[in-house]
Amino acid sequence: MTRTIALLFLEGHPPAAGSPNKGNAIMYRLWFDTMMLGLEAQQVIWLRALHLARGGKAGEREARRMVTEKVIAATQAAGAIAAGAGGKDVVRGYRRKVRANRRRLSR
Repeated sequence: MTRTIALLFLEGHPPAAGSPNKGNAIMYRLWFDTMMLGLEAQQVIWLRALHLARGGKAGEREARRMVTEKVIAATQAAGAIAAGAGGKDVVRGYRRKVRANRRRLSR
């Protein structure tokens, strides 16, 4: 579903290189990627809530994993920003991790 939304939303974008609207296309892409990160993160939150609600050892493992992943992701993002990475790089890294979590939790 997420891929379908992305394909429908980005049809015909961004403008060709050298276009006067290229700067707008870059900002539009960052906005879109950030929006998709939010949507995908909501899916992961929902899936995690289901796993946590089951309780038991699996729920405890998921709770520990969730906290650990957040600390690691924040540290990596801060390091990337300190090294000069742009917003698109940080968002791309977060989206990659969120999609991996969604796949793992959907099994």
